[in-house]
Amino acid sequence: MKRKPSTSGFTLIELVLVLLIIAIGVGVAVVRLRDSARGQVIKDTTNQILALMRHGRQEAISQGHIFRLNFDENSYWLTVQNFGSEPQNLESEMGRTFTLPEGIALETNIDETDGSYIEFRPNGRTMIGEILIRDQFGKVIRLICESPTEAFHLADQ
Repeated sequence: MKRKPSTSGFTLIELVLVLLIIAIGVGVAVVRLRDSARGQVIKDTTNQILALMRHGRQEAISQGHIFRLNFDENSYWLTVQNFGSEPQNLESEMGRTFTLPEGIALETNIDETDGSYIEFRPNGRTMIGEILIRDQFGKVIRLICESPTEAFHLADQ
């Protein structure tokens, strides 16, 4: 009695088709994750700046000193100014210099006289102005303060 060769199993074409479907699915997932990560960088930077603003305002009120959130080309940091002295760096984690991530740019429209900063006063007042945070893909987030008695907040998008 002769045995017939077994026909169970997959052909090479079936295996290639399954691998092709898996590769397409992985490709789509990678593109979506990359796009999601791009948008997260500008959001994280915005949240960090807002947290420093809130901290500076709260500390100015509680300590009775002027606090500043300073900006330059690619970084930002909090300082404290005792009356009659120059601003000094804070001796805490919130006083360190934060560097802007690659591809993120800041533009300030604030009525300042000696540099780019936002001042938080002991009476709770804040400088009026606007901060634009841009990413390399054209997304812009606006932080605004329209009244000295308000805090900076996200503008309507």
